[in-house]
Amino acid sequence: MSNHLSSKYRRVFQLAPGFITYGAGAGRGPLGLGAVSSSVTSEHGQSVPDESAPLAPAPGRGTASWAGWLVVGLYLLASFALTWRLWADPAGRMVAYNPGDINLFAWFMRYSATAVSHGRLPALVTTGLNAPQGINLMWNTAALLPGVLLAPVTLLAGPQTSLTILLTAGFAGSAASLFWVLRRWGAGLVSAGLGGAVYGFSPALLAAGIGHFQLQFAVLPPLIIDALLRILAGRGRAVLAGLGLGLLIAAQVFIGEELLADTAVAAVVTVVVLVLGHPRAAIAAVRTRAWAILSGLGVAVAATALTCGYALWVQFRGPLASRGSPWVVSEFHSYPYAFVTPSGALLFHTSASAAAAGRYPEPLPEYLAYLGWPLLIVLAVAAVCFWRDPRVRLSAVTFALLELFSLGVVSDFQETGGTPLLEIKTPAGRELLIPFANSICTKIDLDHKQITVNLPDGLLDLN
Repeated sequence: MSNHLSSKYRRVFQLAPGFITYGAGAGRGPLGLGAVSSSVTSEHGQSVPDESAPLAPAPGRGTASWAGWLVVGLYLLASFALTWRLWADPAGRMVAYNPGDINLFAWFMRYSATAVSHGRLPALVTTGLNAPQGINLMWNTAALLPGVLLAPVTLLAGPQTSLTILLTAGFAGSAASLFWVLRRWGAGLVSAGLGGAVYGFSPALLAAGIGHFQLQFAVLPPLIIDALLRILAGRGRAVLAGLGLGLLIAAQVFIGEELLADTAVAAVVTVVVLVLGHPRAAIAAVRTRAWAILSGLGVAVAATALTCGYALWVQFRGPLASRGSPWVVSEFHSYPYAFVTPSGALLFHTSASAAAAGRYPEPLPEYLAYLGWPLLIVLAVAAVCFWRDPRVRLSAVTFALLELFSLGVVSDFQETGGTPLLEIKTPAGRELLIPFANSICTKIDLDHKQITVNLPDGLLDLN
């Protein structure tokens, strides 16, 4: 999961602004957040300068409206350009390379549509799959909400058509979602348009589109972060923002909980960086708006509980509830080379980079960390040039932390009577002992401080 976090959803926080600055008698800052009052002084008695800058005059409402719709239209065109081969025969074609997952999603879409055709919602536990024991759909990537919403399409044109619609909407909708959020927080039309494009058409979402539809449909994470920041920053009514946050969280539960968990981790990191970067403003916000913040968050929890509380009870306390993970969680982390090595699924790649990406220990839909040198250089230059802007500092620090959390690192080297052991510490805090043998450690890259390992079956079960 951590590699998903560091790849797809970090793009929300590379580009999404938001910082809380409050002071007594403070007015509104350029993003609609409270601005630092001129009465605030430093520990040396000097006035703290207001880092806010006035916004440039906004275009007329009509101009801004049609320009925004034009950007969304371009996102749609780009999304159709990516999926046009599927649209040539949407009922008979599917994405290549991952037939197992795609067929499973098609079954889930048909399952939800069949339930809707009988006038009911899909049952959360069924023996229609994995009979006679059955499955708990809350522990699977059932994508129940898209399945219900697209039930008419599934019944009329088949599940593959619904999956093609979901895939197309995932690219365009994710881009439009972040575009809208950035515009809402004061970003210019071009900046917000580029930000949405980088997020919605990122290599991570392209890779997730190979059968991982619950991850590729990343429309809600920007909206969830937006609602949370609005509560903390006091933009609008906290209760309404809390209601929106709760409903968005509930919707994401029924789209894909893995993406919700990634978003939650990234949101926590963002808020922590925000508070540590502006401690005095954060304390002032708590003093002046504690009740409003708690009310908004309380409404969010209540709305989530009312909307999907029963489903979560079925997941954790109902039939066929899982304990732990069927996967070796420690295997799911990023490698430094993956940030700059394009896979063969991307348009711009070389045979060498495709071969290197092919040695990634997980299948292609899990190759989510790639950003590429051009984008990394642009991000680094932008961070240095605009470091004085609190929004840039927040984005840069959050990005760096999420990248760091995604990596597993060697923490020790143990000499034994036989083969030496590498002690590897994962982001989750688990320690693994890996034999430092040629058959297992297949490549050592001293320049990038990276060791590529080929683990035999069962080795991790011994840790």
